[in-house]
Amino acid sequence: MFRSLAGSAASVAGSSGIGTILESFPANIAYVDADLVYRFVNSRYEILFGRAPEDIVGRPVAEVLGADGFAIAG
Repeated sequence: MFRSLAGSAASVAGSSGIGTILESFPANIAYVDADLVYRFVNSRYEILFGRAPEDIVGRPVAEVLGADGFAIAG
């Protein structure tokens, strides 16, 4: 159920109030799918990684975090 809800949130984030809500949180929020690919990140990820959200979405977590970061996070 969580995967379904998270996937729904990621798919409509840009076209509804959900995106506004996710952007308003003072925290990094992301949705990563079962293949460990970012499907949604809020704009706070730009502060954390120095990359715009559109440069993160669609990329594997290991690529964004780097090998060392992925090993620590995994």
